[in-house]
Amino acid sequence: MTDLSKLKILLVEDSPVSQRVVVRQLKNLGCEPDVATNGQEALALMAQANYTIVLLDCQMPVLDGYATVAAIRRLEGQNRQAVVIAMTANDVQGEQEKCLHAGMNDLLNKPFNEAQLVDKLKRWSHAWVCDAIAPPETEPVAETTGVVTPELATRVGLDLDRFQRITRGNGAFQQQVLQLFLQDTRKNISLAKAAVLNQDLKTLEHKAHQIKGASANVGVKVIQNLAERMEKQIQQRSWEEITTGITEIEQALNEIDSLIAA
Repeated sequence: MTDLSKLKILLVEDSPVSQRVVVRQLKNLGCEPDVATNGQEALALMAQANYTIVLLDCQMPVLDGYATVAAIRRLEGQNRQAVVIAMTANDVQGEQEKCLHAGMNDLLNKPFNEAQLVDKLKRWSHAWVCDAIAPPETEPVAETTGVVTPELATRVGLDLDRFQRITRGNGAFQQQVLQLFLQDTRKNISLAKAAVLNQDLKTLEHKAHQIKGASANVGVKVIQNLAERMEKQIQQRSWEEITTGITEIEQALNEIDSLIAA
């Protein structure tokens, strides 16, 4: 019987943390996705292969998701082939309508779990028989093999249930995800600081969105909340509050780093 592993999937995601998490989720389902970090890379890959499904981040540099899907549809012409599923951390009214109007087929709100991912893949893989696939969220999660204890999760504001599920309790993968998250978020914070100095709102908005999305994917609620607040402050151009928010995110990162190292 054909299963999800037969799907040809392209993941388009610029955040290294979110990319790592979604690739792991897909591999847990038996899929081996190709990966692009922006819209231009995605178009280049699509010129070389026929993809069943494209998982497309909406907020990306170079070419965002909306411009990318428009280019995909122009290339395909009247004969649509790829199913494009938007991935967005924008929890705003009308986002689904915006994605559908742009040419996407469906939307996944970040953070999503494997059960939600399976549901979308099964729904849109019309040519494949996938009814035998059970959502892996029902599988038991190992509670003793991870590196994050409930006490540590509480101290760093980590959604332990989500973190355990996306890592399947695998201690080595947990360490990789956390280290990558720290590294990527610090890089984004550094770029956000430079953007504040230059009063570069576009870069600030993108960095805050990346931090929010990566935090949501990993389950670091405290930093996710700080990034969401920073997005609002950026919209209001509250420069002093933005600077304070950046400092608070740095402090939270240092707390996570010190507790992991302990």
